Amino acid sequence: IKWVKQLFSYGYPGESIPGLVRELGGQDGALTFDEAVGQVSGPKLKGPETRPIKSDRPVGNVSVGDLPVRFLDANSGKLEQFCDAVQHVKFNMTQEFFDNTIYRECITANYKELPEPFRLRHEPKVPYTMQLVILPATKPEDAPNDDDGRYIHVFKHVYLHRNKLYAKECIDMCCGLALRFEWGTQTRPALMALNYMIDSMGGKQIRWSEGEVVTALNNYMKGRQNAKTLEYWYSSAYFEQGAGRQACNNPYDQSIDEAMYKQMKSSKIFEINHESFIKLIKPSFEGIDDKEDMDAIIARTHLIVITSSGVYWRVAGNHKSNVKFVEWSDGEAMDILAPSQKPIFQAYK
Repeated sequence: IKWVKQLFSYGYPGESIPGLVRELGGQDGALTFDEAVGQVSGPKLKGPETRPIKSDRPVGNVSVGDLPVRFLDANSGKLEQFCDAVQHVKFNMTQEFFDNTIYRECITANYKELPEPFRLRHEPKVPYTMQLVILPATKPEDAPNDDDGRYIHVFKHVYLHRNKLYAKECIDMCCGLALRFEWGTQTRPALMALNYMIDSMGGKQIRWSEGEVVTALNNYMKGRQNAKTLEYWYSSAYFEQGAGRQACNNPYDQSIDEAMYKQMKSSKIFEINHESFIKLIKPSFEGIDDKEDMDAIIARTHLIVITSSGVYWRVAGNHKSNVKFVEWSDGEAMDILAPSQKPIFQAYK
C-alpha cells in the first residue's frame, strides 16, 4: 500500500474519500458492496421497510468510497446514472437552511434553484432525479490556520430515468468528482444494496424510498388507506378522498416523446395511442410493478405531461383512447398558461 499512500500524499483526486483507496489496491471500508447485497432479500430490505424522504442522522460507518463507485472517465460510454462528490465545501449548513431551502426544492425536483454546490453545474437535457447526502467534513489541509469555518462533503446521486447520456456530458455536469456505478447486471438488488449503504452513511439526506411508495399506493388502491399525500422522489401524486386526483409528473421517456412527435408531425394527427402514452410516463411511476395498480392510478387520475415537444393530456378513466397532444408554437415560451392568464394564476396562488 506504500505507493498508494505516496500517490495520495500528492493530492490525488478522491483522497478525502477513503473507500476509493481500494480501487488502487487498499483495504475495504466498514461495509463492502457484496456485503450490502447480502443484507437485502427479495423485494424488501431486512430491517425497517420504510425510510423518511428527509433524514438527519449521526455520521455512519460507511463512506462514499465504500459504495460500488469508480472514477468516471470521458470514454466510459453512455450512463443512466452517475454521482457527483464535492469535498470540503466551506458552508454553514443550518437545520433551517436544510429544511426550508434544500428540502423544499428537492421535494418538487426543482434542483436548478438549489445553491452551489448542491445543484449540478448545469441541467441535463433529459428528466432526472437527484438524491443528496450531506456530511460534516474537516477543513482541507491547505486551509489557513486561523480558518474557523465549517465544512461539508456533498454527495449527489443522479438518475436519468432510463435515458442515457455520454460520460463526458455527465462529467461536465459535476461540480466535484464524477463517479460511476459498477455493480454488474442485477440492477434491482444492486439498487437495493446501494440504498442500504447510503442509509448507513448517515448525515443529512434527502432520498426516495421505492418500498414506501409501492406499499402506500397498493394500500390506497385496495381501500386500506384514507386521504393521504404520497410524496416520493420521482414524481408527486396527490390523492384526496372524495375529490379528483391530480398528478404532476416531471420524468418521462424522452426517446418515446421524440419518436411520437416525429410521427405526429408527419401524419398531421396530433395524438398517440394508449400503449405509447403508458411507456412515455413509465419513468414517473418506477415504483409501480403491478399492471393492476397502474390501471387503478390512471383510472382515477387526470394526467398532464409537459415535454420538450409539447403537452400531452389524458382524462381519468378506464378507457384506452388515444391521448391528445399540443405542440409548442414557434417563438413562444414553453408554458401551458397564456400570458393573459398568468396574473390570475399568480393571484390565486
